[in-house]
Amino acid sequence: MREVKRLFEDYKENVIALRKYEEQQIKEEYIKIQVSKWSPEKVDGGKIVKEDTKMAKRIDKANSTVIAIKRIKADLRPFLLALNKVSKEQKALLRSRYMKCRSVNEIAEEFDLSLSVTKDRLKKSEQRFYKLYQKYLQEVA
Repeated sequence: MREVKRLFEDYKENVIALRKYEEQQIKEEYIKIQVSKWSPEKVDGGKIVKEDTKMAKRIDKANSTVIAIKRIKADLRPFLLALNKVSKEQKALLRSRYMKCRSVNEIAEEFDLSLSVTKDRLKKSEQRFYKLYQKYLQEVA
């Protein structure tokens, strides 16, 4: 089922992006902030000095990272809920097919099933997962 394949590809991309944003957020948390005494020129003249601009950019970047993380987690939520609601066997079949990128023949060997039974179970797993995904997607929206 093409839709399920696309959902798993999106899932992989979102997980990679989430890891990168979280790593970036951890690095940014360790930025040392220097407290400095402002000279009267800065206050009286109302000029923005480079140090002030750098700090504002760091804060904006940190805020955008937090927003991106929240957005990705919201995108992943219906997928993860649907994946956790299918049976263990269906989850294992879907993971083998779409996460491990195995062929139907390889899956049949892995689960010690005939090719026709594997195709049938995989199709039912895809249908059940997609139906649940659509349900959770509507609940989130």
